[in-house]
Amino acid sequence: MDFNPMSCKTSALIEDYDITLTVNQRLSRYLLRQYDNSKSKQQQGWHSPSILPLASWLKKLWTENTTKQRCLSAWQELNLWRQIIQTDKLNLNPIKTARHCCKAWNIITTWRIPIQELMVGDNTDIRTFAHWLNLFKEKLDNEQWVTECMIPLEINELLKTKAI
Repeated sequence: MDFNPMSCKTSALIEDYDITLTVNQRLSRYLLRQYDNSKSKQQQGWHSPSILPLASWLKKLWTENTTKQRCLSAWQELNLWRQIIQTDKLNLNPIKTARHCCKAWNIITTWRIPIQELMVGDNTDIRTFAHWLNLFKEKLDNEQWVTECMIPLEINELLKTKAI
C-alpha cells in the first residue's frame, strides 16, 4: 500500500477510529505527518488523529487504571540492576552487566519464562543471574514498581479483574 501521499482510503480509515495503533513511534510519526500533509491540501484546520505505538497506548491505559504502582524508566531499571550486581562484589563491569540483565529480564518477562527454568543445570553464571533476578523481583514487589516490559502483563491482570 502506498502511503505517500496518503490515499483517501487510508485517511478515511484513520478518521473512522478513535485511535490508530502502530508497531513503533517511527510509524506513528510518519502516518501522522502523512495525514497532516494530506489534510493541509484540502482544508485549513482539522483535528489531529490519535496515532500511537502499541507500547505507548498500553502504558497510557495502565497509567489511567492504576494508582498503586509506578513504572520505572529505562534508566531507573538499569540503575536498580547495577545496584544489585554491585552487592555481589564480583569482578564485573556493573553497567555492561546491568544492560545484559535488562535485556534478559525483558525476554524472560515478555515470553513468560518461569525462573525455575533457569535453574536447570549447573551453570554458575545462570545461577548468579537467577539470584540477581530474585533480588530484582523482590525489590519491585516491595516498592510496588513495574518495568516497561511488565505493562502488558499488568494490563492483562486488570482485564481479568474487570478493572478496565
